[in-house]
Amino acid sequence: MRLDDRIKVCIRGLFGSLGNRLYISLQSQQDIVTAAGIVHEGPILHRAIQTLDTRNLPEYIFFDGSASGLERINAGQTRVKFAPLKDDLGSLVDVLVDATNLSKGSQGNLPDFEGVKIIQASAYPMGALVAPPFTPLQGNNLYLNGDCIISALSPILYAVKDILSGVKLNALTQYTKALKDKPRDEVIHAVYIQNGNLIEMYRRQIKQLLHGNIETSVLPINQIPALKYYTITLELGTTRDISTQELKNRLMNTPRIFLSPEGVDSTADIERMRKILMTNRFNYADIPPIVIYSDVLEGSDKAGPNTAMIFAVIDSTRIAAYANIDSIRTLSTNLSAMESMRKTDQYAGFVNQMP
Repeated sequence: MRLDDRIKVCIRGLFGSLGNRLYISLQSQQDIVTAAGIVHEGPILHRAIQTLDTRNLPEYIFFDGSASGLERINAGQTRVKFAPLKDDLGSLVDVLVDATNLSKGSQGNLPDFEGVKIIQASAYPMGALVAPPFTPLQGNNLYLNGDCIISALSPILYAVKDILSGVKLNALTQYTKALKDKPRDEVIHAVYIQNGNLIEMYRRQIKQLLHGNIETSVLPINQIPALKYYTITLELGTTRDISTQELKNRLMNTPRIFLSPEGVDSTADIERMRKILMTNRFNYADIPPIVIYSDVLEGSDKAGPNTAMIFAVIDSTRIAAYANIDSIRTLSTNLSAMESMRKTDQYAGFVNQMP
């Protein structure tokens, strides 16, 4: 592929947690390039200036702030040359990904841009939901990427969408509110319950993906601080019986999903398998961020008539970045959402089971 043919992306919040992960993940995607980044003044920017590898940065890094702030940042260091934010980003890039925690109703904080804009789940209900492999909902040019849970649910539910009659979700995720003023024991040991807006968002988005005619139940979300792997337990109602083997086959044929070998029952096992795959210098591969435990996968022959049970773990440090890549490709090319996911997985070296 010629360099000029690649999809050109600008990441707003380039040095933040998601922005940095997205930038690193995009480097494996041969048809997409990060052409520009946008940064804001603050502690994250100052830390990044001191630690980042300046040999591997986008061609343009824009400072979204005052002229005096830009002058101060450039005068205080020589590692990175920041430029004032351009009014015509569309002349440089095809897609703008806002990787910041853009809050509800704050679309006015986004730069003027007539191309595809992708925002994150914190901005819900702004934007049209995009959660490949489902076809994106129709929007103008503003799209909302699903969060870690929705990004994992979408391929799983897609695998069985033609026989679904109901979805019951139970999830464990990371507690994301500030804990700096809390006692140490609380930070380490506390378990929190989210019930309300988050549950309603999941209910609505699941119904949107499945076109609203599926009975959907979301149990209160358990949350723990400093959690890398999220878990979801799905009890699925089906319009007909589905055997465990058929369920396994459907999931294995869906991108972004890895079925664990027998005997695997912990995320420590998953990390060991990843290390084995990634250190093979002759045949690099990696485990995708959604892992389904085969030993507890149940079709109707085990779970009961017209029922299936799925237990999955989600690598929260990777899934959002790859979901954004799927969305970038889906919204800016003629490829379907499913084809976009398969291409992302191919470039990332993801496998669906251990060789």
